[in-house]
Amino acid sequence: MNFILQPIRTLYPLFQSLKFLKKKDKEGQKKVLKYWCTSWILSLADIVLPVILNEYLTPIIVLVFSLAFVLQEFRLATYLFDNVVHVFIQKNESQIKSFFELIHNQANSLWDKVYRGGRQQMQKEVVNVVYDQMRRQD
Repeated sequence: MNFILQPIRTLYPLFQSLKFLKKKDKEGQKKVLKYWCTSWILSLADIVLPVILNEYLTPIIVLVFSLAFVLQEFRLATYLFDNVVHVFIQKNESQIKSFFELIHNQANSLWDKVYRGGRQQMQKEVVNVVYDQMRRQD
Protein backbone atom coordinates (compact mmCIF):
# COMPACT_ATOMS: atom_id res chain seq x y z
CA MET A 1 0.00 0.00 0.00
CA ASN A 2 3.02 2.29 0.49
CA PHE A 3 3.46 2.52 -3.27
CA ILE A 4 0.09 4.28 -3.36
CA LEU A 5 0.45 6.30 -0.16
CA GLN A 6 3.87 7.84 -0.77
CA PRO A 7 3.03 9.57 -4.07
CA ILE A 8 -0.18 10.92 -2.56
CA ARG A 9 1.51 12.11 0.63
CA THR A 10 4.73 13.48 -0.85
CA LEU A 11 4.97 13.73 -4.63
CA TYR A 12 1.63 15.41 -5.31
CA PRO A 13 2.05 18.03 -2.53
CA LEU A 14 5.65 18.57 -3.67
CA PHE A 15 4.48 19.14 -7.26
CA GLN A 16 1.77 21.52 -6.06
CA SER A 17 4.28 23.36 -3.85
CA LEU A 18 6.62 23.91 -6.78
CA LYS A 19 3.72 25.02 -8.98
CA PHE A 20 2.51 27.58 -6.41
CA LEU A 21 6.05 28.84 -5.84
CA LYS A 22 6.66 29.21 -9.57
CA LYS A 23 3.40 31.15 -10.05
CA LYS A 24 4.11 33.16 -6.87
CA ASP A 25 0.55 32.27 -5.79
CA LYS A 26 0.50 33.34 -2.12
CA GLU A 27 -2.84 31.67 -1.30
CA GLY A 28 -1.72 28.41 -2.86
CA GLN A 29 1.58 28.63 -0.99
CA LYS A 30 -0.29 29.08 2.30
CA LYS A 31 -2.46 26.03 1.62
CA VAL A 32 0.50 23.82 0.76
CA LEU A 33 2.49 25.08 3.73
CA LYS A 34 -0.44 24.23 5.98
CA TYR A 35 -0.48 20.76 4.41
CA TRP A 36 3.21 20.24 5.20
CA CYS A 37 2.62 21.51 8.74
CA THR A 38 -0.17 18.99 9.29
CA SER A 39 1.30 16.03 7.40
CA TRP A 40 2.79 14.83 10.69
CA ILE A 41 -0.77 13.73 11.59
CA LEU A 42 -0.61 11.15 8.80
CA SER A 43 2.81 10.00 9.99
CA LEU A 44 1.47 9.66 13.52
CA ALA A 45 -1.49 7.68 12.19
CA ASP A 46 0.97 5.30 10.51
CA ILE A 47 2.52 4.62 13.90
CA VAL A 48 -0.52 4.60 16.20
CA LEU A 49 -3.24 2.96 14.10
CA PRO A 50 -1.51 -0.42 13.69
CA VAL A 51 -1.42 -0.70 17.47
CA ILE A 52 -5.14 0.06 17.74
CA LEU A 53 -6.43 -1.58 14.56
CA ASN A 54 -5.33 -4.56 12.55
CA GLU A 55 -2.57 -4.27 9.97
CA TYR A 56 -4.97 -4.54 7.02
CA LEU A 57 -7.35 -1.77 8.02
CA THR A 58 -4.66 0.78 8.86
CA PRO A 59 -3.39 1.38 5.29
CA ILE A 60 -6.94 1.87 4.05
CA ILE A 61 -7.68 4.50 6.71
CA VAL A 62 -4.37 6.27 6.10
CA LEU A 63 -5.05 6.22 2.35
CA VAL A 64 -8.47 7.78 2.84
CA PHE A 65 -7.05 10.51 5.08
CA SER A 66 -4.13 11.08 2.70
CA LEU A 67 -6.57 11.65 -0.14
CA ALA A 68 -8.73 13.88 2.05
CA PHE A 69 -5.68 15.96 2.98
CA VAL A 70 -4.70 16.69 -0.62
CA LEU A 71 -8.05 16.80 -2.43
CA GLN A 72 -9.98 20.02 -2.89
CA GLU A 73 -6.81 22.09 -2.76
CA PHE A 74 -5.70 20.83 0.64
CA ARG A 75 -8.95 21.92 2.32
CA LEU A 76 -8.82 19.36 5.17
CA ALA A 77 -5.16 20.13 5.87
CA THR A 78 -5.96 23.85 5.94
CA TYR A 79 -8.90 23.26 8.28
CA LEU A 80 -6.81 21.12 10.66
CA PHE A 81 -4.01 23.65 10.66
CA ASP A 82 -6.30 26.62 11.32
CA ASN A 83 -8.46 24.93 13.96
CA VAL A 84 -6.14 22.47 15.70
CA VAL A 85 -2.42 22.96 15.06
CA HIS A 86 -2.36 26.76 15.04
CA VAL A 87 -4.62 27.01 18.09
CA PHE A 88 -2.43 24.52 19.97
CA ILE A 89 0.75 26.41 19.05
CA GLN A 90 -0.72 29.76 20.10
CA LYS A 91 -1.91 28.34 23.41
CA ASN A 92 1.41 26.64 24.22
CA GLU A 93 3.89 28.89 22.45
CA SER A 94 6.01 29.71 25.51
CA GLN A 95 6.27 26.04 26.55
CA ILE A 96 7.15 25.00 23.00
CA LYS A 97 9.78 27.73 22.79
CA SER A 98 11.25 26.69 26.16
CA PHE A 99 11.33 23.05 25.09
CA PHE A 100 13.22 23.77 21.86
CA GLU A 101 15.60 26.15 23.64
CA LEU A 102 16.35 23.38 26.14
CA ILE A 103 16.95 20.89 23.31
CA HIS A 104 19.14 23.42 21.49
CA ASN A 105 21.19 24.17 24.60
CA GLN A 106 21.61 20.48 25.44
CA ALA A 107 22.69 19.70 21.88
CA ASN A 108 25.21 22.57 21.91
CA SER A 109 26.56 21.43 25.27
CA LEU A 110 26.94 17.87 24.03
CA TRP A 111 28.59 19.06 20.82
CA ASP A 112 31.04 21.20 22.81
CA LYS A 113 31.96 18.24 25.04
CA VAL A 114 32.45 15.93 22.07
CA TYR A 115 34.37 18.56 20.11
CA ARG A 116 36.60 19.48 23.03
CA GLY A 117 37.15 15.84 23.97
CA GLY A 118 37.97 14.90 20.38
CA ARG A 119 40.25 17.89 19.99
CA GLN A 120 42.11 17.10 23.22
CA GLN A 121 42.51 13.49 22.12
CA MET A 122 43.91 14.62 18.75
CA GLN A 123 46.32 16.98 20.50
CA LYS A 124 47.52 14.13 22.72
CA GLU A 125 48.05 11.90 19.69
CA VAL A 126 49.97 14.63 17.86
CA VAL A 127 52.14 15.20 20.93
CA ASN A 128 52.79 11.43 21.19
CA VAL A 129 53.71 11.19 17.49
CA VAL A 130 56.05 14.17 17.77
CA TYR A 131 57.55 12.74 20.97
CA ASP A 132 58.09 9.35 19.32
CA GLN A 133 59.72 11.00 16.31
CA MET A 134 62.01 13.01 18.57
CA ARG A 135 62.99 9.85 20.53
CA ARG A 136 63.78 8.01 17.31
CA GLN A 137 66.06 10.82 16.21
CA ASP A 138 68.05 10.68 19.46
